Amino acid sequence: MQQEATKAVDMISESKTQASEGVDAVVAAEQALENITKGVSLLRETNNIVASSTEQQATVTHEINRNLVEMQSEEADTLNASEKMAQASQELQRLAEQLDLLVVSYRQVFG
Repeated sequence: MQQEATKAVDMISESKTQASEGVDAVVAAEQALENITKGVSLLRETNNIVASSTEQQATVTHEINRNLVEMQSEEADTLNASEKMAQASQELQRLAEQLDLLVVSYRQVFG
């Protein structure tokens, strides 16, 4: 009977050890799950930051494109105005030459 009691004590001791190891494994698993949860939370925050940055970049890109289109339009207007000024300058040059000829003629006649 004493052998059976010893076996029973050994089995209880082994069960206690296994239970303790099981508790340790559960605690370790719980810690791992907490770490995973923190990692997922951090990943979610990072994704939100990236999404926000992407949205801001899209807004800035749109603004840059709008400014470029506006600049192209202004460039075309400036080119058109420059061409008109060049034509007006040529016309003034032509009129100045005619005026010079008229002055020369006037001097020859009224001299």
